[in-house]
Amino acid sequence: MLRLPPLAAVVLASAPATTGAQARDLVAETFGVSFGDSVAMVAEQLAARCGETRRIDIPVPGFPLAARTETHLVCLDVETRTGAVIDEVAFAFGDDALGLVEARG
Repeated sequence: MLRLPPLAAVVLASAPATTGAQARDLVAETFGVSFGDSVAMVAEQLAARCGETRRIDIPVPGFPLAARTETHLVCLDVETRTGAVIDEVAFAFGDDALGLVEARG
């Protein structure tokens, strides 16, 4: 099993930018999810890939893409579709739609 370097970090956001399409493709290819997917859809897709998953519901949303609800799924030891393992991946949702993915290690 391939393990990514400990200091590797990637931040992917669905903000309109030149690399927006590339970020969407990379998230879909790596984790099997898409920006806009619901918390339940992402949790189901990641269930077999994460060593441990924590759900964090934020009472007062501060995430720019969240008007009513903000939720985060934090997965540890995530196996990607290519077999690489990432130490920690955080999925941020605004109003039950995936809006940001951050991976470390």
